[in-house]
Amino acid sequence: YLQFSVNDYGRLFVNGSLIGDDIIYVSHGVVTLPVWLNQGRNSILVKTANLSNNWYFALKIANVNGALSIL
Repeated sequence: YLQFSVNDYGRLFVNGSLIGDDIIYVSHGVVTLPVWLNQGRNSILVKTANLSNNWYFALKIANVNGALSIL
């Protein structure tokens, strides 16, 4: 699982595949998304759009309960 937060809009791709909804809008929250990783190297691409003011995104590895994992 990945925890994804973004201000204002975002898309998340893992190994070339779109994860979650087509466009994720998370102004002040976190979305926990299931992902399937390949053994070895994986690619992650985050596309974001900012409407105004501050901009940020965060991407964290989590477990099925949404708790953050420590690697």
